Amino acid sequence: MRPDPQTLIPPRVVIPPVAVALIAEPLAWGLLAWPGVLDGAAWYGRSGLLVAVHLITVGTLMMAIVGLGWQLVPVVTAQAPPPGWTRLAAVCDALILMGGAGLMLGLGWPQALGALGALGAAGLIFGLVLRAAGVLWALSRAKGRRVTRLWLLFAELSGLAGLTLGALLYSGRAGLWFVLPPVVGIAHHAALLLLGWVGGWMLGLGGLLLPMFSLSAEPRPWPWALAATAWFVGLALGVPAVWAIGAALAALTLLLSLSRRARRGVDPGVWGAALGLVALLGLAVVSLGWGPRPEAVALALGLWALPFLRGVALKILPFLLEVHLFVGQLQRAPTAKALTGERLPRLSMALSILAGLGVSLVLLGAPVAVGRIGAALGLLGAALHIVLLTRAAARGWLAVVKRRALPGLEAT
Repeated sequence: MRPDPQTLIPPRVVIPPVAVALIAEPLAWGLLAWPGVLDGAAWYGRSGLLVAVHLITVGTLMMAIVGLGWQLVPVVTAQAPPPGWTRLAAVCDALILMGGAGLMLGLGWPQALGALGALGAAGLIFGLVLRAAGVLWALSRAKGRRVTRLWLLFAELSGLAGLTLGALLYSGRAGLWFVLPPVVGIAHHAALLLLGWVGGWMLGLGGLLLPMFSLSAEPRPWPWALAATAWFVGLALGVPAVWAIGAALAALTLLLSLSRRARRGVDPGVWGAALGLVALLGLAVVSLGWGPRPEAVALALGLWALPFLRGVALKILPFLLEVHLFVGQLQRAPTAKALTGERLPRLSMALSILAGLGVSLVLLGAPVAVGRIGAALGLLGAALHIVLLTRAAARGWLAVVKRRALPGLEAT
């Protein structure tokens, strides 16, 4: 597929959040592997664990969606970005990155840097709300791809609700005021942001881009729309059974779509996404008995979100390199297999799954050593992910410099 030049935006607004996303994950796993961070049963309010959790959720998952979203929203809407899109992206990036850094410092050292943490949280929330306004504006101008836009619309609304709960939780932790029991508030805050905002974006974009770059049919509209409705209604009402129906339907619908792809063989991107979808299907069954408990959210993070995000990223990577690097330089764009290979992506995803499982087992009462071993595996998996993406970008750049193709190229 040839990219439309009108949909391109400068890489300078995409790269900073994505770079932070890559750096934050190994920092989080390293912190979780540190002695004392996972120790003890009373985990709420413990600074080390809060910082690690927010490094993965805010630093990795959210920053990846923020960065890639600036470029992918014009692709989804199939039209030029709205006026001022790049300036909006630059302002939001600055607010989100600086606010996120302040929030981490405030969570880590609440006594000494509590004021900085509150200021950072305010900046982060304001940046994300401003970004949501821009995204909703862009989606409202689009035509076609209604179900994809439905996923993204619901995701943004869920994110706004999750940010509101997050502000209440931080206010309560600072001793200002509190309206919800901490564990209840944390569970719904995490569910709305991780499953609602992050999950909605990953499935919304994945349902469009995975079939597009795998030469398979898009998910059937009615089951895909029904899955989105059940997914977000279940989260909004706090009814695990409704969310589980949406999760199971989403996983089955997208797996069926990927099974009909024209290009067969082992593809690292499809493999990772399919692995995440299978885990999501299992999580839908488990959540029927758990509800939005922290253990369920931790399992969702390690077993579904990280592998699925990496799988989608490996399918998007050749496209992003093509639109910003290969156009006018190479007649054929590299596949993900040519850029990253096969073994490193699969190993990286497997390690992240083991890491999420280990940390979740600690929350369920397993020995702390299990979680620390899992966190060490997660650190290794995140480091491998950085290596393979850096190598992919370097191989693409060298291909352009030498004006010659890489092994395993495909027509675009």
